[in-house]
Amino acid sequence: IHATGAAILHQEYGDPFPRMIWPTNASKLACGTMFTLFFAGNDFAPQLKVDGLPIQEYLQSHYIDAIRQVALRLRDLPNVIGYDTLNEPSNGFIGEQDVRARARGLSALKGEMPTMLQGMLLGSGYPQKVDVYDIGLFGFKKTGSRLVNAEGKQVWRDGYEDVWKQHGVWGVDSFGQPIAHKPDYFAKVYDRTVNFHEDYYKPFANRFGREIRGIVPDAILFVEGVPTQGELTWNEQDEPNIVHAAHWYDGLTLFNKTYTSWMGVDTRTTKLTWGTQNVGKSFIRQIARIVRQSDEDMQHAPTLIGEVGIPFDMQDKQAYRTGDFSMQVRALD
Repeated sequence: IHATGAAILHQEYGDPFPRMIWPTNASKLACGTMFTLFFAGNDFAPQLKVDGLPIQEYLQSHYIDAIRQVALRLRDLPNVIGYDTLNEPSNGFIGEQDVRARARGLSALKGEMPTMLQGMLLGSGYPQKVDVYDIGLFGFKKTGSRLVNAEGKQVWRDGYEDVWKQHGVWGVDSFGQPIAHKPDYFAKVYDRTVNFHEDYYKPFANRFGREIRGIVPDAILFVEGVPTQGELTWNEQDEPNIVHAAHWYDGLTLFNKTYTSWMGVDTRTTKLTWGTQNVGKSFIRQIARIVRQSDEDMQHAPTLIGEVGIPFDMQDKQAYRTGDFSMQVRALD
């Protein structure tokens, strides 16, 4: 998995592990493939079955059955009020317009950043020259390129080939060179442009809610969409009694692991904000946007910021050596 660039693994990379590089895995072959199969295998990988079941049904039913076992154990506890559908879902490749570009993933650019097609080719043993990115003071920047998988290793089990090659996304030409056959494969189904939240996340979330409520009828359903895939909506025909559990962070502090009171970033628009007062106002606007979405687009659902906070190991863990956590206190305030 690591040698083919399908994901960056801590145990293979070694230490020091680059800070906040893990989100880049969301757009690479391993996670991108699995999220696509989980949410939309019926549409994008209809040939793929496990134990006779379509891959989407296999993955979703096993996941939901696992959480049902948790609900069976916890259903009599008064302090358990509900269940989150899935923490930080990703669209994988679903809705991406061109496999020759990078998947949007979690919008993080750090380390090796192959395009979707490059990721597929790397996983099948074709070495690729891949763009390399890092975090600068003002955001992500390209720092160079690197040859990945020079040894031509394959991520697929012996006797099997890339599931996306099987489904005609790419192949090889008469000269044996790889080529994209269907660049917009993940953008449309039957000539209809797909919408990840409407077409795939919501059907899964509603199914999850129905099956959990078969055990705990009054369980609250916590839902959260993909920040890079537009606004999640919830309608009268969807499962009732939901809570909007979107996540929010001070993006610059999170990624740079240092606190700069006079500079901030809007995590949705990626626009920088300057000046301490303006940064504070920007944070208010960003959180207000989440609450407004709950009210206007999700049937007046309550909001619970499902993840929020700061990195405590800022400035190379300096506070752990000095005992001075004043920067962490300011950032958390």
